[in-house]
Amino acid sequence: MKTQKLPLLILLGISINSTAQIYSGSGGASQIQPNSFTLNTNIGIGTNAPSEKLHVKNGNLRVEGKTNTNQIVVGGLSNNQTFINGADNSAKSMVLSAGPVLADGYGSLRFIDYPTSNLRTTAWAYFAIEDRNNMARFNYDAITGGNGRFQLFSKQQEAMLHFNEDGNSAYLTLPKADSYLGIGTSNFVDGSDIYRLAVKGKVRAEEIKVYNTWADYVFADDYVLTPLNEVEKFIQENNRLQNFPSAKEIEEKGLPLGEITKIQQEKIEELTLYLIQQNKEIENLKKRFEELQNNK
Repeated sequence: MKTQKLPLLILLGISINSTAQIYSGSGGASQIQPNSFTLNTNIGIGTNAPSEKLHVKNGNLRVEGKTNTNQIVVGGLSNNQTFINGADNSAKSMVLSAGPVLADGYGSLRFIDYPTSNLRTTAWAYFAIEDRNNMARFNYDAITGGNGRFQLFSKQQEAMLHFNEDGNSAYLTLPKADSYLGIGTSNFVDGSDIYRLAVKGKVRAEEIKVYNTWADYVFADDYVLTPLNEVEKFIQENNRLQNFPSAKEIEEKGLPLGEITKIQQEKIEELTLYLIQQNKEIENLKKRFEELQNNK
């Protein structure tokens, strides 16, 4: 009796699938199944309905080798493209989308390389990380031949940190009002005072500008100038000028630059008034002396 040869596909237990060129199921040679080469060009691993040229489902992709030529290369679009709208631009310019798929259809980590097109005259690279609520938390973008910047956002989409450079200048800002910057420290509290900038170490600058009230009240008509004998008594008893903190207070609590500068100005203005008073007294004495001399 002549034995009829079964087709190879039946011997291997292969079934035709309408979406995959090749796919693997639970494993084994019998699970690697070819399909219609004229209709399908996708390859599925762990799925018989691959949505991309290579679709790996419920598994990892590993590239391993001993040379630095080991790499995965993902290309981008050339310049001078035509897009329907911004959404079409982003979808077609997406180079990398990884992580869980979010509400906008992309992964939590995404890299988009926008070419020049009918929508934009300058190419632009964009990298972002979003949380699972589809809220941008970090992004970096670089305009070809132009600015580069990165930003950090809160869960409410408030800009928390912003860095921008234009090739000549760089700017780093903390836009949120309730922001703190520590250098060498994370402590911003000193007694009852809270500071936005805390530095553990020395600070050097060419100029420091402090906004504070000033001491021109000394020249007001109703300002009471303390008699010099009382000033002398206060110094003898306290070893300091009035309104100044003591040396011990400065050592323990530090020196508030704006307030101390104002008090110093107060004493300079008071000293000027004392000199004016003394000069008037000297002029009066000189005048009386001249009168006495003339009456001899």
